[in-house]
Amino acid sequence: MPYIGVSPQFGVRRKHTYTATAGQTIFTGAGSEGATLSYTDSNFVDVYQNGVKLGDADYTSTSGTQIVLTQAASVDDLVEIIVFDAFSAADTVSKADGGTFDGNVTMSGTLGVTGAITSSAGATITTADNTAQLTLKSTDADANSGPLLDMKRDSSSPAADDFLGQVNFIAENNASEETTYAQITGRIEDVTDGAEDGRLTLKTMRAGSSRSAIDCRIDQITINDDGDDVDFRVESDGNANMLFVDGGNNQVLMKTTDVLSNTTLRVEGNIKQSNGGQPTTGNHNQFVDNLANSYNTMFHNRSSNPLSQFIMEIGFKEATPDNGNAMFIDMRDATTARCQIRSDGDIDNHDNSYSGFSDEKLKEQIKDASSQWEDVKALTIRKFKFKTDVATGDSDAHWRLGVIAQEVEKAGMNGLVTTNTDIEEKDGINSETGTTTKSVKYSILYMKAVKALQEAMTRIEKLEAEVKALKGE
Repeated sequence: MPYIGVSPQFGVRRKHTYTATAGQTIFTGAGSEGATLSYTDSNFVDVYQNGVKLGDADYTSTSGTQIVLTQAASVDDLVEIIVFDAFSAADTVSKADGGTFDGNVTMSGTLGVTGAITSSAGATITTADNTAQLTLKSTDADANSGPLLDMKRDSSSPAADDFLGQVNFIAENNASEETTYAQITGRIEDVTDGAEDGRLTLKTMRAGSSRSAIDCRIDQITINDDGDDVDFRVESDGNANMLFVDGGNNQVLMKTTDVLSNTTLRVEGNIKQSNGGQPTTGNHNQFVDNLANSYNTMFHNRSSNPLSQFIMEIGFKEATPDNGNAMFIDMRDATTARCQIRSDGDIDNHDNSYSGFSDEKLKEQIKDASSQWEDVKALTIRKFKFKTDVATGDSDAHWRLGVIAQEVEKAGMNGLVTTNTDIEEKDGINSETGTTTKSVKYSILYMKAVKALQEAMTRIEKLEAEVKALKGE
C-alpha cells in the first residue's frame, strides 16, 4: 500500500546514528543522517550499541525525542536508533478506492494524472521566484497543434454574451489593494448551429478604470473602443511611425508624428492609386470638404530645394492623348463646365474672361510705359510644329503660330524669356537632366503689342489729320 502525506525523510523505517562521548547516556537531536530523532511510540524503537541490540532494560524511550542509556557509553561508541512509525488510515490512499486529504500535500517529484482535476473552491499555485508556475508540455513529434489549453464553458443552455473564459493579470497597488491591471476575455456572440460567432476582448487599466484596448468581433476589429485619448502606431522595417493615429487630435499620419493644425490625414511620401487604369465611377480618389470658408485642398512646399519645385503634377502616364477630349482639369458646378484644361494644353472658360491682380493698392512707382514700337517690330512671328507632334504623326492641324525664345533674346528682350532646368522623375525622386528649356512670357508680349498698337493709332490719327489739312478739309 503506498504512503502519502509525510515528508520524505520520514518513512516506515528511520535510522539515527550517533558517535558517543565518554560517559554519554542521552542521545537526541540530529544523527549523522541529518534527521532529528523523533518517535511516536516507544514500542517501535530499536537501539544498537556497537552493533549489539540492547534490551528494554538497557535504555529508556518515553519522551519521543531522546533515548537514555542505563549504562553510560564509552568514547567513540557507535549508537544506532531505529524508529518504526505507525500509520494512520487518514494518511493512506488506495490505488483502487482513492481518497481525500484535508491538509497540505507536499511532493518533490512528478504527479501523473489520467482523468480530471476538479476544484470546488479554486486552486492556487504559489512560487517564491519568477520561474514558470504552470507549464504545459507535449512530447508528441507530429505537426499538430500542441500542447493545448482548453477553456470550456460546459453549459447545457449556451446563449449570446456568455463568457467563455477570462485571464486576469492581478497585482496590488501602492495602497495594498488587489487590482486587475489587464484581462483577456472570450465570449459567445452567436450560438446558432452553423453560424457560430465569437468575441475576444483585451482590456487594460487606464487611470484607475478598466478600458477596452482591442475588441475582436466577427464583423470588425476595434482598437480603443472606449474612445480614450490613446495613440495607435504601426512600425515598418524602415519607419517607426509608418501608421500613426493621433487620438488626442483626431488625426491620421503616415511616416511621421509631426502634427499640423486642422490636419485629418498627413502623409510623408507618395499616395498612389493602382486600379489598373483610369478611374471609373466609384473607383477614384476624391478630396471632399464641406466646411464653409475653407480650402478643400491645399498644397504647401516648404523645401528650399529647387528640385522639389513640383507642387502638383497632372499627367497621362500610360498614354499621350494630345487632343481636346482628354482633360487634365475639369472644373464645373452642378450644371455647367466652368473651366477646362485639356490634354493638348488648351484652356477654355465659360465666360471667356482672363485676369491678373491689377489693383492700384498693390502697385507703386507707377509711370507711363516707354515706346514698344521697336520691340514689336523686332519680333519675328513664326509658323512651326512641335517635335512631339511630328513624332506622333500629327496632321497639319497642329501647325502653331508664335515666336522662338532664342530669337526674342537676340532682339534684345531677354526679360521676356525664362530658362528652366529640365527635371526628370525616377523612382519618386526628381533630378536634373543637364539640359534647359526656354519659355516666353506671352502675356507681356500682348501688352507690348497693345502699347505698340496705341502708338500706331496715334501715328495714324496724326497722318489722317495732316492729309485732311493738305486736302483743305
